[in-house]
Amino acid sequence: MNELKSSRKRKENYIGTWLPEPVLQTFNSEPLDNLIQSDQLSYSYMVLMENLLPKERIAYVLRNALGLKHSEIADILKTTTVNSRKILSRAQIKMGRKSEKDLTVSLQKNYIEQFIWALSNGDIQGVTHLLSNDVLFAADGGGKVRTAINIIEGKERVVALISGISKKFFFGKSATAAMINNQFGIVVTENEKVTGVFCFDWNSSSRTINKIFYVVDPDKLTYKPI
Repeated sequence: MNELKSSRKRKENYIGTWLPEPVLQTFNSEPLDNLIQSDQLSYSYMVLMENLLPKERIAYVLRNALGLKHSEIADILKTTTVNSRKILSRAQIKMGRKSEKDLTVSLQKNYIEQFIWALSNGDIQGVTHLLSNDVLFAADGGGKVRTAINIIEGKERVVALISGISKKFFFGKSATAAMINNQFGIVVTENEKVTGVFCFDWNSSSRTINKIFYVVDPDKLTYKPI
């Protein structure tokens, strides 16, 4: 609770859009490590959880992830069982009915490889078919790396922005498909150092990208490249 409240205050003074730190997964032969990593929430789901107030997030996780009873949640939150139900109800409304069901891994990888080729060759027009008409682009530079401060909406505007990124910021860098929060994303490196991460929210019915999350804040890219 203290950590969530402190984090919320930091976000109020944050420059631009605040996005959660992406979790780059490097599966190995250790069964326990692989089990823990395979239980990661998708990145788009993590973004949605940032809309919850501290008590709402705690109630949501305790109920949906750990299966605690409302009486137990109420004890933890130091409130009544009735109020615990109200807190959870508000959280579920904010989270909406988004399903964790996604595109197949093979299809994600295929689309990501197309996206990487487009970035590498400055041909973003070649992947416009992957974007929904109302696609959103959110970037997090933390005020340390120049990027779009506001969320960009609409295919035409998003394509223009990504084209600019590929020409201005992608020169001398390489991109690799990687598993990030249990979905395929893109890790951008320069001189073996991670400089950016792309995560995506997919529309499984239309097989298009609903949202693009671009994290370039160096404080959120502290892991070693794969």
